[in-house]
Amino acid sequence: MKQDDNDELLWWVNILADPDTARLERLFPGGEWVAPKKLDLKDDDIVWPQKGPVRSVCPGAGFLQDFASLAERNASRKTIHRYAQEWGPLGLCRHLLPRSHGNALPMILNPRGYSLASPMRGPGPRYCWSPIKRGPKEYSEPLSAWRHYSAQAGAMLRVAAHLNSNEPAPLDEWASIYSPEGLLVFAPIRSGARMFETQQRMLTLAVNTWLEWGNVGVSWAWSGNERAFMLRCGSLFDALTVALLFAMNWTTGLAECSICRRAFTPSRAPAWGRGRNCDDCKAQGRDKKAAKHRFSTRKAKARELWKSEHSELEIRKAVPSRPATIAKWIREFEAAKAPASRVSPSAPTRRVQITPKRKAPKGGG
Repeated sequence: MKQDDNDELLWWVNILADPDTARLERLFPGGEWVAPKKLDLKDDDIVWPQKGPVRSVCPGAGFLQDFASLAERNASRKTIHRYAQEWGPLGLCRHLLPRSHGNALPMILNPRGYSLASPMRGPGPRYCWSPIKRGPKEYSEPLSAWRHYSAQAGAMLRVAAHLNSNEPAPLDEWASIYSPEGLLVFAPIRSGARMFETQQRMLTLAVNTWLEWGNVGVSWAWSGNERAFMLRCGSLFDALTVALLFAMNWTTGLAECSICRRAFTPSRAPAWGRGRNCDDCKAQGRDKKAAKHRFSTRKAKARELWKSEHSELEIRKAVPSRPATIAKWIREFEAAKAPASRVSPSAPTRRVQITPKRKAPKGGG
């Protein structure tokens, strides 16, 4: 597909993206989830072992835009597998819904087409925490469910882009979001003067349904002198829901001040992996003091690793600083360790002027 075609398909990104970073994703505290280290592609399923190594995954740049683009670009099996390998499985149960869904389903379209507010079949707990089993040793998620939720996320983002442009979205966009029964509820007022307000309520219900299906929550941690709150995400689906919410809300995200630990809405989008400071700490100059302290701490850690004969590559992995900065520090460490010369280069040089000896005149007198 040509680049021009990609730009035409993803027109909604330019409307919803953050103007500072040109990215659809915003930063929010927390949001980590656990995913298997390796996922395979078998037939039309994403497969991973039931008892295997796991890893911690954090939301990053592109994970929402790439997911919403899978269905729009008609992504291949390998493309979906590469995305799942990077971000992990969605976290679906045997009903092809997020594992933390409730017993009653609303009018939002789901992969298996349950009717409006129909209860789950058969007795059981309110939540289905177990993934879909594929044999005695593997879990799986069908690619059809991935395409379904990708199409739904893309449709909600396109509808939000239309509404943010003060125009109602085309009615065919809702076919990927609502079930036929759900669309009948809004049928009497889907056109006319109230259409814009109706679509706002319809989109609000759809996003809130994703939040209810997911396991999104708020957690708090206290260790030593450090206190922090974060958004809890149990799976990739939960993180996508939070990112979807921030993108539609047209906000730069939610950040936690790295000094006073208070939550605030930054004026500019915080960079991934970097701390941000609130306006109060900036006004008091505490951000500059904290930056100097972090710089000296990182340099001291790099010096200790260098003394322990660690390589430059190992120091880069252990110290969160730019490679050019670490290389500069290593040169400083090596120069300080080198033996000093006998004459200090900074000592002033004493100039001695030699006057030539005058010859005595001939004949005397």
